[in-house]
Amino acid sequence: MNEIRDFYPLIVLGATFAGIGAAYANKADTLILEGTALAGYEFATAYRIGEGWNEPVLSEVGNNLKMEMRQRNILSDQGEVHIPALAPLMYNRIKEDQLHHLFMATIVSITWEKTRYCVLVHTTSGFMKFFSDQIMDTRTDALSKDFIKSKSINALLYSEEGIPTNRLVSQGTVEFMKGKQKGEIIVSLPIEADDDWSSARAKLHKFWMKRPMEWAAWKILAVGGAFDIRVDQGPVRVMDNWSLLPSAAYRNPLEALEAGLLYAEGKVRLQ
Repeated sequence: MNEIRDFYPLIVLGATFAGIGAAYANKADTLILEGTALAGYEFATAYRIGEGWNEPVLSEVGNNLKMEMRQRNILSDQGEVHIPALAPLMYNRIKEDQLHHLFMATIVSITWEKTRYCVLVHTTSGFMKFFSDQIMDTRTDALSKDFIKSKSINALLYSEEGIPTNRLVSQGTVEFMKGKQKGEIIVSLPIEADDDWSSARAKLHKFWMKRPMEWAAWKILAVGGAFDIRVDQGPVRVMDNWSLLPSAAYRNPLEALEAGLLYAEGKVRLQ
């Protein structure tokens, strides 16, 4: 990776798919700041399968990613996806395409200093300051609960038995969705916007103890490490040259990547 500077014309908050897409618009002059060690977490870590995978992708960046997903057996021609595999793929793309980034960088403050923004972050090496003409926030946690349309906790299931159905809605709200791999199912349990991890996991456990009989042989293999959150699409103005473009607003990672790229290229207007 190229050496990180203290000034970038654009600073992107969140290594989301929209944030990564924005960095592709001008790789040399964009810095991605991510508070966790995760890339594309709003889909990959949340176990959010998404939809609309067979819709046309317009950009070269998006088409290259879609092609690589198929080559690596992550995405099928029918639109089935092994969503957890997207995380290592995106780490590799960030590295190989030399996107300027800093993970484990907690945002402490963003202030306006004379003619530009000053972003103070705390990293494993201590405090660091970055300056920028423009801020683009793609994180969902930047939103208050009033902006959240829906929120779910998802879990990856596994069984050697046959899948009861490709897509089942149980008890009116809970979804069971088929992944790409054999015996791969993701269950999505709706929760409240203000539920934290403790209450969300408790609700998931309670539901699973009373799950429908056709899923009795299935086990929870892993619980998503990020919430599956749906919000309205941006971009929305926060302040002058500071916008909000939540990546989770889009139907799938490729659509989010395209949205970030188009906005950073100046092809999408603020709402």
